[in-house]
Amino acid sequence: MNIKVWHYTVGKHLPLIIATQEIKAATAFVAPGELPVVWFSTAARWEETANKMWRNSDDSIRCLSREETAQLCGGLFRIEVQPESAPFTWHDYLQRSNVSKKVAKGLESEARAVGSDVSLWRISFEPVTTAKWIGIERFDGGQWRDAAAPISGAALVGGGRKQTRHRACTRHEWHIYGRAREEERRQEVTEKEALQSASAEARKAAAAARACVEILDEYATSLSDPACMDRAFDLRRMLHDQLAEINLAVHASDKWRLGI
Repeated sequence: MNIKVWHYTVGKHLPLIIATQEIKAATAFVAPGELPVVWFSTAARWEETANKMWRNSDDSIRCLSREETAQLCGGLFRIEVQPESAPFTWHDYLQRSNVSKKVAKGLESEARAVGSDVSLWRISFEPVTTAKWIGIERFDGGQWRDAAAPISGAALVGGGRKQTRHRACTRHEWHIYGRAREEERRQEVTEKEALQSASAEARKAAAAARACVEILDEYATSLSDPACMDRAFDLRRMLHDQLAEINLAVHASDKWRLGI
């Protein structure tokens, strides 16, 4: 049986693929130690996970349909490659890529949610160059047609319509991005808690220093020996200087914690 293998993409990405003369591995948000891969599919109509997640200018997120992906991302394209250039299956990917079980389950869940079949996915761990391409096709809304016409960036992005305030990415990329943002939020919470703790400790130190200054004031004025009195006042000045430094540290910590 002659199995065809395609890399599904959109018009806004195609000029760069053609310019570099290879389909590169997706590296966005790939975890340390995880191997980046080039994604392919044997699905003959369209790979639903290639639809984009769309970030609007107000930072709200929504999933685009295939039709919306075509409209907003410069059209639907696919590059057919020699089957042997993407020899690995989803099962192979799980065994070879070092992907975590959590991410793998998330990708499988997302695939089911949009009607994609992971058994149709094919993977390459190396860039696939033009030497292994068979052809490029564009979806015209009803069927796939040969994209033999000259391809330019302006022609593929809807007449140069500006979309710089938006961001589009695949479900896979958004899943990894979400995981990265979750880790960042955890770190931010940890840093905030540490700053709050440091600020509280600094306040306690400041209160203790102020109490010591008051005690030294009373002690120094009660002394009859001038040398002892001078020494007590010297200690008071040193402690007062340290108190000023502690107060500055507390103030800086509060500004940092509040993002001022």
